Amino acid sequence: MSAAELTTIGPDGVTYKWDTTSNSWITAAEGQNEVDPALDPSIAVFDTSDDPTSIASLPAKASTNKRKHPTNADDNSAAEQKQQAPKKKFNSSIYITNLPPDTTAEELAETFSKYGLIMEDLSTGKPRIKMYQTENGEFKGDALITFFKEESVRLAVDLMDDAEFRFGMPGTKIHVSQAVFKEKEKPADDAAAKGAASTKGKQDKKKVQKKIQNLQKKLDWFEEENGKKSDKFARIVILKHMFTKQEIDEDPTLLIDLKEEVREECEKLGEVTNVVMYDHSDDGVMTVRFKEVEAAAKCVEKNNNRFFGGRRIVAYLFDGKEKFKETKTAAQIQAEEEQRLSAFENWLEENH
Repeated sequence: MSAAELTTIGPDGVTYKWDTTSNSWITAAEGQNEVDPALDPSIAVFDTSDDPTSIASLPAKASTNKRKHPTNADDNSAAEQKQQAPKKKFNSSIYITNLPPDTTAEELAETFSKYGLIMEDLSTGKPRIKMYQTENGEFKGDALITFFKEESVRLAVDLMDDAEFRFGMPGTKIHVSQAVFKEKEKPADDAAAKGAASTKGKQDKKKVQKKIQNLQKKLDWFEEENGKKSDKFARIVILKHMFTKQEIDEDPTLLIDLKEEVREECEKLGEVTNVVMYDHSDDGVMTVRFKEVEAAAKCVEKNNNRFFGGRRIVAYLFDGKEKFKETKTAAQIQAEEEQRLSAFENWLEENH
């Protein structure tokens, strides 16, 4: 063609031209010195939809669209994989070994309730604690505890594994791990038994739902109260072995002097709001209350295992449960000291 060449743009966006020599469509790139027809006015572009030599007669080109449309086979395969994928089972139980022979369920509940709310038995309402026994009925030293929340398991394991069950007694170290359960074998199908089990299952389900609702309410209260208490207690440091009863008896003014000395030392770490000395305690206990939690933590870090007066100090944060014998107030100590001085003066006057 001398005036213009017959060209068209295919559905794939490629420009084709009619080759009179081979009587077929060829791409513009197959010709020599071809340019885009949209840029060259000497090349005319025609609509050839009604022409027997139209673009429809061109060989189809594979789609460059990488997006794969799902087929029924793909859907079935995905569904099968979903069914085959094992579901992660909820496990909020811990297994404890090496417990002392005289351990009680109440002691276990008190110790491990610090790490989360313990599930309650549906029938008895008591904490879900199982203590394993020998054939003779003696406690084996193993126990199973089920928490309400799975997160409590990790907390209990991290803080109690290889720790003293009874603080200060090295012989009571226990092992705590997440419980491992074996699947029970399914019994043979029995229509009557199946029907009875179904009815019982529905009743138990309602009971479980009600129990869970009650536990959730208790957990909300527990977390709220525990949050307030833990923040409050995290500011109080317990210091043990700071003095002996003999030292107090020999020098009652030690109570005042030691309190001032401890306050002065602790204020280097942060603001101190109160210092209490329990002069009737056998362990020489003092408590220091800080304004900030961080300062209390620093105090524990600095003073725990430190030597003071030839004794090793034990320092830790108050848990809110430990009780100590009340000390005398500063006013009472001062009054007693004045009374002793007065008695001493009277004795001097009478004997000299």
